[in-house]
Amino acid sequence: MARARYEDDEDEDRPRRRSRRDEDDEDDEDDAPPRRRARSDDDDDDKPARPKGSNGLATFSLLFGVLSFCTGVTFLPGLICGFMGLSKAKTSGVGKGIAIAGILTSIGGLMVSIAVGVIAYFIVVEADKTRERLKSHNNYKQVGLASLNMHDATNYYPKPFLDESVKEFQPVAESSLKNKLSWRVAILPYLEQESLYRRFSRSEPWDSSANKPLSQTVVTAYADTESPLDPTTRLRCFYGPGTMFEINQRVSIASVSDGASNTILSVEGGEKVTWSQFDEYKFDQNGPLPAFGHPRRDTFAVSMVDGSVRQVRKTVDPKTMKAAITRNGGEIVGFDW
Repeated sequence: MARARYEDDEDEDRPRRRSRRDEDDEDDEDDAPPRRRARSDDDDDDKPARPKGSNGLATFSLLFGVLSFCTGVTFLPGLICGFMGLSKAKTSGVGKGIAIAGILTSIGGLMVSIAVGVIAYFIVVEADKTRERLKSHNNYKQVGLASLNMHDATNYYPKPFLDESVKEFQPVAESSLKNKLSWRVAILPYLEQESLYRRFSRSEPWDSSANKPLSQTVVTAYADTESPLDPTTRLRCFYGPGTMFEINQRVSIASVSDGASNTILSVEGGEKVTWSQFDEYKFDQNGPLPAFGHPRRDTFAVSMVDGSVRQVRKTVDPKTMKAAITRNGGEIVGFDW
């Protein structure tokens, strides 16, 4: 019994022999993949939070920005929504890129709207100038044709003044011309203004009690295109020796040796005058020329003896202008005509 007990104690102290199966089990444990640790709430705190929701202000900003290229008026709400959307994106983390795109698009729409507005303004201004030039052209055309019709009816162009109390070829003092009626009154019947013509007392001064009130009547062919209801005119003529308007003699087409298409009948003056009063330009071959045309334009209208109308630049050479004023000087009109 004692020996058996002793043997049992030795067996306990002796190291245990590992079996092959035990070694295989350990190898399997080493080769097995590590087990995933259960997810806890602490792990979620370590990861950045994903953005939630959307940024409608940024979307509206981009939409308004695109529309501003078409309407030109939505750029302002586009900018407002864009900046508000950008502010919201800082807190939510959503829509920053869209908000920036909306702001840039709205600014682009604003620039396009401004450019279109400027272009449209200049188009309207140019169209208005063109319309005024056409009206002026038509008015001077009527005056030229009326003078031609008067020549056809009487064989003469009008004298620079109208005074039936002055006998034919009777000398007239220069100082008395300002009191007389203008040649513009003489051609009224050929402008379909026969009734107005007959109401004038043609042997009295322009400012007599009978004639002065008639001077307030607007004659369309004489009116300035910018102030069509103003009873004044820029339509003027040159008078004096060699011009189409001689003081003491009548002029016919036969005396226009320089050519009817090269000789000026009337001109657009730089200042307005009473249309019924004699207030014309005295021509001096050696003197300066007056200002022509409307101050805002770079051209002025001239009515030629043949009834045609020209638009002449204000930079025209004075020599060229003087050559066109005389009817029989033999001058050659310059290339700037």
